[in-house]
Amino acid sequence: TLKGTPPILTKMSAASPLNGLVNIGMAADTLTLEGGTVHYGMNTVELTTLLKNNMNQPGREIRFVQFEEVGLTPQASAQLTEEMNVILPMGPLGLTFKGYPAVITSVKSTSALAGRVAQGMAVDYVTVNRRDYMDMNAVDLANLIKSTTDVPGRMMKLRLPSQTDEFSRIPDELEVVLPPGKLGVTFTGRPAVAKSFRDDSPIAASIPPGMFIDKFVMPDGYSQAGMSTRELVGLLNQFINEEGRCIVLRNAKTSQP
Repeated sequence: TLKGTPPILTKMSAASPLNGLVNIGMAADTLTLEGGTVHYGMNTVELTTLLKNNMNQPGREIRFVQFEEVGLTPQASAQLTEEMNVILPMGPLGLTFKGYPAVITSVKSTSALAGRVAQGMAVDYVTVNRRDYMDMNAVDLANLIKSTTDVPGRMMKLRLPSQTDEFSRIPDELEVVLPPGKLGVTFTGRPAVAKSFRDDSPIAASIPPGMFIDKFVMPDGYSQAGMSTRELVGLLNQFINEEGRCIVLRNAKTSQP
């Protein structure tokens, strides 16, 4: 049985695998999980939750110490840097954000990113399934992280908040030339917006989130604007094998349909 902060061993059953290895009164200092992730500064609830969530992992290791004699291991602290890319683990990140652009205001000691990201860094953009989500405030970012928690390979670009000219912005207008053939994208609404993409979509990385389809244009000058999803899909299918067809996108925050 563990209790308090730091977690102090207060009771141990005769069948416990820790018998003979640790003594009553010792404190749980660090927890190392498979892959080398080390958790510091935990309270009893955080430690027991981590143990439960990772109960089937081999090689879990708790470092127990005589707290009064040697103290606890200080957590490695990340340093502020001009910019960095961070691969996000699946599940909760243990980060708190605030403002626009979204700035990291706290990193939980139990976060898988503890020691890797620093408080005070701002989020430039997050890449999910080849799409760059940019121009987000803290609420937008938190919603994105929560809704994609089970997506592997997410990447977060961090910068110093002072680098205002370097942050990615959703353009006011963007022209995307479409390849012939199927596009592997699902549109929705009026005006049409890209809702989802197939893994093999050739245009997934070309259409930023937060933009709507304003116009469809053909090389001969034919164009149509203000389309519903059905109208857009009809045009795309009608000219599916044509070279040079394109769509014009507009920023949903700065432009009226």
